[in-house]
Amino acid sequence: RYRAAEGITKYRVGTPPVLSLRAVLEGVRCFDGVSIGELAAKSRRLTNLFIQLADERLTRHGFQVASPRDASRRGSQVSFRHPEAYSIARALVARNVIPDFREPDILRFGIAPLYTGYTDIWDAVAAIERLMDGGTWEAFLTRERALVT
Repeated sequence: RYRAAEGITKYRVGTPPVLSLRAVLEGVRCFDGVSIGELAAKSRRLTNLFIQLADERLTRHGFQVASPRDASRRGSQVSFRHPEAYSIARALVARNVIPDFREPDILRFGIAPLYTGYTDIWDAVAAIERLMDGGTWEAFLTRERALVT
């Protein structure tokens, strides 16, 4: 006995929400013609670049690679240890570089190879380096921790 509403209103209710599924469909189209193997290979190249640049430019600031260096064991993320990781994470978020923080001292960067480019990796490392060189991360020093960074 169900009668759908007229016009667009009929899409506001129901399981699953049709408008949300429409957005998912557009997201899935991004993958059209891209193989998982190609994405995995790009992920390895991006994460290798991130680690290489960090080794060259961030170790002098106390960053240590916490992720496996073997790309086949790493997945599509790179994590670093730093004693002030929480404050650095907060300072990076304020500059639109979005890491995750994990207790006690981990900065984790997720790499989405579908839309993350090599320039994004260079820019992220440069942002971290500027933050550390200038000491501006220190403005975010705090003992209180938010639930998420």
